[in-house]
Amino acid sequence: MNRLATRRMPASTDWFADFLKYITGTSVVAAIAGWVLKHYIETQSKADLKRFELDLKHSHEESLASLKQKLETQAKSDERIKREIVLWANPILDAAISLEKRLHNILKDEGYKALDPGYTPAEWSITSAYMVPSTLYLFGRYFCWIQLLRLELSFELFRSSKEKDEFFKSIDAVAGALGNYPPSYDAQNKPVYYDGDGSDTQVFRLQQQGIGELLTVRRKDGRACQSYAHFCSKFADATYQNLLGPVYRLIECVTPSQKRWRRLMAVDDALGRLIAHCNALLSPDRS
Repeated sequence: MNRLATRRMPASTDWFADFLKYITGTSVVAAIAGWVLKHYIETQSKADLKRFELDLKHSHEESLASLKQKLETQAKSDERIKREIVLWANPILDAAISLEKRLHNILKDEGYKALDPGYTPAEWSITSAYMVPSTLYLFGRYFCWIQLLRLELSFELFRSSKEKDEFFKSIDAVAGALGNYPPSYDAQNKPVYYDGDGSDTQVFRLQQQGIGELLTVRRKDGRACQSYAHFCSKFADATYQNLLGPVYRLIECVTPSQKRWRRLMAVDDALGRLIAHCNALLSPDRS
């Protein structure tokens, strides 16, 4: 029995040793593999995190740079627009409002009486010698600034093409009220003429432009409109008389019963709409 047991022990011991060796080897490999995998994941996570941080920082810097550039561009654009507003607001609005006031004086306050050379005032000291040239000057100054505006106004002043189109439509409406013949058309596209006595008189667009060019003067800081005093000194010149003739024929001795009166009313109405557009577009508080 003892001898048989002694012989089997080595076999049993060898098997157990092999088993321990297998178990131990597998555990070590698994542990090593687990550690390596864990370390790899941690390393990759840290690398990914670092890369993400760098990407985020780069993206943030690019966004800040882009925002800064946009703000600087917008600031320069706003400054240019402010300069345009300062350049145009006073002369354009003053010319339009002054002409509108004169038309109101003619159409609503009996100022038309002083457009007759034979008018003899009683207590009102206005005379035809003042009323006619000053009215022609107010028309001419308006034509002058509109012509300059067409040539020099920056389109950057407009928020959109629609705003620009509406503004110039309001300018064209005044020009059309003065120069269109027939004055308008009905829904069936049939011409509509003014009712009243006498003949209708138009001031065509090219005539308006010519008067505007006549009153344009050059200064060191750019083009402007000549003063009333300068206009009066030149009023008797043949060139002035010829170019201003269409406006003179429109206003001369006009009375409420005439077709020319209706045309002046249409000009006054269109001018009011233009002034509203100017106030909206050229206001210093425009946002």
